[in-house]
Amino acid sequence: GLNIDFEELTLETGVHYVQFLRELSIQCRNNGLVFSIDNYVPFHFNDYYRLDVQGQVADYVIIMGYDEHWHGSGDPGSVASIDYVKGGIERTMEEVPAEKIVNALPFYTILWKIDGAKVTDDYLTLNNTADFMNRVGVKAQWDEETCQNYAEWTSGSATYQIWLEDVESINVKLNVMNAHNIGGVAVWRLGYGTSAAGGGGGGWGGAGSGITISGGTAEIYGGEGYEGISAENLTISGGTVTVGGKEQAIEAENITITGATT
Repeated sequence: GLNIDFEELTLETGVHYVQFLRELSIQCRNNGLVFSIDNYVPFHFNDYYRLDVQGQVADYVIIMGYDEHWHGSGDPGSVASIDYVKGGIERTMEEVPAEKIVNALPFYTILWKIDGAKVTDDYLTLNNTADFMNRVGVKAQWDEETCQNYAEWTSGSATYQIWLEDVESINVKLNVMNAHNIGGVAVWRLGYGTSAAGGGGGGWGGAGSGITISGGTAEIYGGEGYEGISAENLTISGGTVTVGGKEQAIEAENITITGATT
């Protein structure tokens, strides 16, 4: 397939971008390619990306459900609180059929350091977070507002804050996605996750009418009482995919594997 990820476009270029997508979608259909488009979480200030048109011409409209607070912003907060994720999905559903929507999850978090008026941050991938928390000797507590484990501590004159992405936070997001019956799940990015990111002790999981894994390396594990992936149609194209776990890792009516090592 073909995935488009054009970011930081200006309002003036919006109309040309949308026309580009229209014309590209025709070429994708003519060549049998799955056409997907990446997008920011929708707000009024980026509506010139025209999700309504994307919903007509693309096979999947992918919402990058993160960067609520981003690396380098100087504004401490969660990368993807549950209300932010839910709001992005629901606003997208106003313009795009649910079965075409894919929500992307963050396999990373940000460590914020506040020292007086100066705010700096460090980018932590999910597979490095547990080791970091052990090294600093801090235990996070569940925060109902963001549906994430949160920790705050001081060292010298600085205060540190972190809203974690982990098994628990990813599970809550997947539950929201299931409740809205959207088309699937994506992650930023493969290689950042762990064998426990997805719930119940297994690899990253997902649910929807159609899920595509393309390139990279992925681990899909079933746990006690859940499947790692549940979908009507699962496509694995390229890359290396490991499947295993305590129980059924994949539940799908149709599975297509092309050019992948499994």
